[in-house]
Amino acid sequence: MTLDTQKNKKIREEIKGLLSGLQSAEDTDPYYMDADLKELRNKVMYVHLRIEASLEIIIGDLLLEPFAKYKVKNEDKQLFRFYLRNTIEAMDYVKKLNVLLEAGRLQKSTTNKFHKVNYLRIRFSHPLAYHGELQKYRNSEEYLKALKILIEALGELNRIFAVKRAVLRLIEEHENQ
Repeated sequence: MTLDTQKNKKIREEIKGLLSGLQSAEDTDPYYMDADLKELRNKVMYVHLRIEASLEIIIGDLLLEPFAKYKVKNEDKQLFRFYLRNTIEAMDYVKKLNVLLEAGRLQKSTTNKFHKVNYLRIRFSHPLAYHGELQKYRNSEEYLKALKILIEALGELNRIFAVKRAVLRLIEEHENQ
């Protein structure tokens, strides 16, 4: 074993020890959580965070829309978005969905998908309070249903941003003519 390999092995061992220290009692107690539930929890948290960050972008775009008719520099728009950030981030997830639904930026079917992800996120964020409900995801069929909820929501989010990118390209092409 070379010195470099020995050093890397020590580093990996230290990382492993530190990672185990980042677990709560619910993470290490098989009564609450097993490897499959942890994996599902990680996916739920990732998709929820991705959706919430995207909702904040869409709300920022909505608030910047009145400036579209003026020749406002992109840097100024970004600065305005930065100042709005605290206000937007202070809104909870459900409020963000409701604002965008009422503004016509999201369809009811989309918000329903995003609400289902929030439902899962709440359960996995509070394993003591929702222990009984979380146990159903040890069943393969329920686990599969949860994964499908995440896939549908993320697919919807990707669709929204694909449309946004296409519209921005059309605007750019039109402005360059």
